Amino acid sequence: MRERVKTHIVVFRLDENRWHQLAETAKASGENPNDWCRKLTLAELDGGQGLSRNERIIFEEVSRIRFLLGQGFYLLAGDELNLEEWEEVRRKSQEKVSEITRHLLSGMKATGR
Repeated sequence: MRERVKTHIVVFRLDENRWHQLAETAKASGENPNDWCRKLTLAELDGGQGLSRNERIIFEEVSRIRFLLGQGFYLLAGDELNLEEWEEVRRKSQEKVSEITRHLLSGMKATGR
């Protein structure tokens, strides 16, 4: 797959204090200031869903926890919670974490969050 040709440049100025803040923040993320700004801008243009690798890992784990809590309370409320059912829910949460995450992200996008 060919990468699109990038023909536009974005430039803006910062005072010394803001530059140091930017440089430190980018460094903490393991990036240089230019790449950090580019990634942040593109993530915002993608509706805030252009998650970094670490952000995606955290979001997937939160999605799994949300799934487990929802399913657990559902089973508990229906008086159907037993070890076999809970193990099945846990297995699904491991095997379908990408699907669960996509579902949560699409729901957030649809509601504008």
